[in-house]
Amino acid sequence: MANSLHFDGVDLSGSTYGVTLMKQRTQYPVMALPKIFSASVAQRHGGFTYGGRGSARVIPVRVAVQGSSFSDLMDKVDALNYLMAPENGEKSIRFDYISGRYWLGRLSNSIQAPPIGSTGFVLDWDFLCSNPNAYSTTQETETITLVSNPQNGYLPLDFFSVIEGNVETFPVWKFKNTNASDVTSITLENTTTNQKITVTKTLQQNEYLKIDSQREAIEFSTDDSTYTNVNEYRSNADKTFPTLDPQVSNTITITGITTGTCDCIYRARYRS
Repeated sequence: MANSLHFDGVDLSGSTYGVTLMKQRTQYPVMALPKIFSASVAQRHGGFTYGGRGSARVIPVRVAVQGSSFSDLMDKVDALNYLMAPENGEKSIRFDYISGRYWLGRLSNSIQAPPIGSTGFVLDWDFLCSNPNAYSTTQETETITLVSNPQNGYLPLDFFSVIEGNVETFPVWKFKNTNASDVTSITLENTTTNQKITVTKTLQQNEYLKIDSQREAIEFSTDDSTYTNVNEYRSNADKTFPTLDPQVSNTITITGITTGTCDCIYRARYRS
């Protein structure tokens, strides 16, 4: 439905919750409030450095909650309070009228409202999103087949395509060694962003290594099912988790593994 809201993957317009999105207050999240900062640079004769990033985003939403009776209405309110409890952490928030994107957030305001008749409420919700950027609802997986050392490639794999979105993307890089010989070191470099990381964890044949740029975590598995953290194998010299630049083709260089695969798993991100 065009006037429905999804929270944590649940369509709130269903009979359990009875929520209808009202666009009088629901605002399209066009751009997060920027946070600009400046700082003096030591030994630069009064020079300053400047930068900026997005601050937390608040998405205001007005909804109607409708029951068949006052008792049914309170059952729906109880169900909403259970589903949307802020202590459960940030959850996905998706609007049907905003195609292909979602945010991560939680309720951040106290809600008080008089009933409409005996079977309804009109509620104003404020969703606080610590990360102001939206995520694509489509997860992309690009597989670079490793046949040489070093191996060069492009993301997206089609050189004439670009990474969607308008904010840098934080992918998960998953390596598999298919060679009978052990891999003792893997270096992953995005030369487009000038980011490089080296991991010295040994990979035997058919073992896996994940480099998670969002969580800044390195994980190892023998079966691609159970992973353990191996961050201690990150090189002190090359230790920047590579991201992907939007709106361009990213050039990737992989060194240290002769035969295998590298899966790049990501979602495009948007400032709006």
